Amino acid sequence: MKTLIKNLIEKTGYTLVDLRKLKQPQNLLPLKRSHFLDLYFSKVNPRDFFFVQIGAHDGKHHDPLYPYVTKYNLRGLALEPQRDVFAELQNTYKEYPNVTRVNVAIGEKTGRQTLFTVTGDTSLATFNRSVLAPYDGRIQETMIEVMTFNDLAEQYKIPKIDFLQIDCEGYDFEILKMVDFKRFSPQIINFESVLLSDTDRRACEELITSLGYKFFRHGLDTCAYKI
Repeated sequence: MKTLIKNLIEKTGYTLVDLRKLKQPQNLLPLKRSHFLDLYFSKVNPRDFFFVQIGAHDGKHHDPLYPYVTKYNLRGLALEPQRDVFAELQNTYKEYPNVTRVNVAIGEKTGRQTLFTVTGDTSLATFNRSVLAPYDGRIQETMIEVMTFNDLAEQYKIPKIDFLQIDCEGYDFEILKMVDFKRFSPQIINFESVLLSDTDRRACEELITSLGYKFFRHGLDTCAYKI
């Protein structure tokens, strides 16, 4: 219950503060991802910037990129496999022609694959049905279009990736392993890590560290950077 209340409060923009820590100001106001990204995007050249967002949903829902894409008119690809949600994504960026919207998921093989979703909550969509076990009885299956990361890069002639955003309900590490880091070297990689197993989390962090990234965790995500 305490966790639920805390999450609800934080979604409104407020933060719970332990009054016992007021006498220790160094424990207050830690760096947040938004502070980090505010500084980062204030320094980028929009004319020489490209992002790839995998699992964009409607373009706004808990989306760390949206404020910067719209403020700086950034160029990139936004991928969302759910057809109804994709229509919302199209509408979100209808005034931003620099954003190419693609109704596809990233997977191991190009073709069609079953996506598992939860009735009444479009934010929950995954290839791994077990991730949705708490929602048994509300799980539905949909066949969607899938592309490998390499096929995506070739078809859309991705020149480079400055920012890679991934939000794929526990499939994030699998996608990271598909990226050709010899070809692409994003300055920022932000991905959802809360659903990773302890084993996958360690392996994922070892991978990004071996590639020269430093990282910090924030909320449900991990933000890796090499800038």
